Amino acid sequence: MKYLVASLFLFCSSLGFTQTIRFSPENKLFDLPGQNLQLRNPFKPILVGEDPNHWFFGFNSGNCLAYKKDSITGSYQKVSHLPISANLAVLDVRDYNGKEGYEILTDSEIYYFNNTGNYWTYSFFNIWNKVIKGYGDFNNDGKMDFIAEDDIPFEADVMYLMFNKGNNNFESLMIDQSNNDVETMATGDIDNNGHLDFVVTQSVGKPIKFFFNNGDSTFTKKEIASPSGLCCNTLGIELVDMDNDGDLDLLLPGKNNGIFVIENTNNFSNTLFVSQPQIKDLGDVIMAKAHDFNKDGHMDIVYVIQKENPKVIQLYLLEGKADGTYFPQVLLQSLTNNNQVGFFDGTLVKENLHLVDINRDGHTDITFTSSENKKQIVLYYGITTSTDESPVLENKYFYPTVTDGFVFSSAPKGTTSVVLDIFGRKIMDIHPSQQSISLDYLGSGTYFIMTYHNGILKGRDRVMVVK
Repeated sequence: MKYLVASLFLFCSSLGFTQTIRFSPENKLFDLPGQNLQLRNPFKPILVGEDPNHWFFGFNSGNCLAYKKDSITGSYQKVSHLPISANLAVLDVRDYNGKEGYEILTDSEIYYFNNTGNYWTYSFFNIWNKVIKGYGDFNNDGKMDFIAEDDIPFEADVMYLMFNKGNNNFESLMIDQSNNDVETMATGDIDNNGHLDFVVTQSVGKPIKFFFNNGDSTFTKKEIASPSGLCCNTLGIELVDMDNDGDLDLLLPGKNNGIFVIENTNNFSNTLFVSQPQIKDLGDVIMAKAHDFNKDGHMDIVYVIQKENPKVIQLYLLEGKADGTYFPQVLLQSLTNNNQVGFFDGTLVKENLHLVDINRDGHTDITFTSSENKKQIVLYYGITTSTDESPVLENKYFYPTVTDGFVFSSAPKGTTSVVLDIFGRKIMDIHPSQQSISLDYLGSGTYFIMTYHNGILKGRDRVMVVK
């Protein structure tokens, strides 16, 4: 007897298992240069102007590389090799000065576009010991400002807020001085006063610092002790409303000790964090980001761990539940990782993982820079809902049945589908006029069916054929 078994999710109402989020296996967007190693060369997806596609900006061997999706072939092509530099990463691409063209902000310099089509750098940031940590409109004047840190060996580090005055001019304001490097930072209106605040992490065992924007070009600093479980530098920090109460909470990966989800109570009035993470026993977590993927009002978490034996990096999903807890973690992807993350700058590490609607289908996907595997990958979002043991795709284009193979229902004009094997090789095309596929064409094993409408991925399902 021929039958199908869903390989990712079993819908057993008697067990109360109702996880709905699923992602495709990895899809390679483009190959990375051969020199990419570890997590040192992240590529960041950025929307540039009115372009409907995401560009990817990154660094390799001291030069900026940009990849853009070709509207005809659908593949990403390297479109520029810009002679600009950075310490670690590209942070943003946008119009900063209101003039023609778009500027590139790296973590060391800003490059302006001129009429000849070349990029040039504003000299203030062209200093070897200055690192840009973040950006945002901190004085609500419509111009993007920067936060930069002097990183001079054997001297105290000084943090500046660079107010953008227009015409490539900046006014610097010293906001902090410390003997500890800033590892990473996040921005957001923490106290809901209409002004952008920010929070920074420091090295092992050092306090986490909040900077509350008073709205008059001054900031109030608050320090709280970092969780004891965080070690080997606090590589990531996110400000996100985890409990949907209208204020921003903290999400922190705790290396070797799970994930901390710290609720914002009275603008983090507590001076001490709990010593143990709220989400435990997850392994060596080095990145974590949150998003409501299935739009059910409950925040979900994507996190990345590294393992020593075997040496791999793995991406996991924690789907949020109504009671504030999470379903059991689901492994999304496992990737080779020959070099373990050690004392790297957090800006560098966190920029490898992004949550973005890469195929513009209205759902958020996951992109990851897999340098050890020399590829930029994406995991496309897909959602399954069901009342029985047969998964039914959200778009209702097709569904697996127990006896008839795959049956297609009312696929609109412009719909095409392909069947892939577990290695991503195409097994067959499915013509729009076909109403079903016999399982006789498929041997036992795992397959992926990808459905497109007018060239845009609309449906995906993973099934196991057992004969």
